[in-house]
Amino acid sequence: MTKLRILIVDDHPLMRDAIYAAIEPEPDLEVVAEAENGAQAVEKVAQHRPDVTIMDLMMPFKNGVQATTEILKRFPQTAILAFTGALDEKLALEAVQSGVAGYLVKDTRREDLLHAIRELGRGSHYWAPSIAPLLIRVLQSKDDASPSSAQALACLTERELEVLHRLGQGQTNRDIAAALKISEATVRVHIHHIVEKLGLENRSQAVIFAIRQGES
Repeated sequence: MTKLRILIVDDHPLMRDAIYAAIEPEPDLEVVAEAENGAQAVEKVAQHRPDVTIMDLMMPFKNGVQATTEILKRFPQTAILAFTGALDEKLALEAVQSGVAGYLVKDTRREDLLHAIRELGRGSHYWAPSIAPLLIRVLQSKDDASPSSAQALACLTERELEVLHRLGQGQTNRDIAAALKISEATVRVHIHHIVEKLGLENRSQAVIFAIRQGES
């Protein structure tokens, strides 16, 4: 069995221990390293190349948003799960813009954490039920300075609209490629074009855009 390789990033040792204890018994998951701040997180990702990084957002030296931005520029194959005690609109927006693939608050159940890790590991996304409406509302607040949704969607090709629809359903690149009978590389190209045409920052925002528009 190929295990998902996980990096835990949190400045509180007890929290790192708790996350490790939640993950360690799972036969398909493996904690390969831990870091106590964002600067260390970048180093550990470079060293261990984890599949999923569980990232606290509020840390000294380099916070989770800064670390996520740097990590994804260098190692875009790594999925970042924001895991924070703060349910804050500004922080949530910054996290999404940095490219996190999931967002959980620390009062979550163990089962939800494990589910989120596995979803990110298979190339999907996971937004905590409590955070998803907040993220959508925050992104909607940016629409005043942007073209209307109808205008934005009109810029997409039929195939790009289909890919966007499937992103909103939570499908991975592999799922989309199989359904549309195209390569995963072609799916990535379509997503790149969607992000550019809609004026978004990354795939995560495209997913939320699709959900918001009812494309899913």
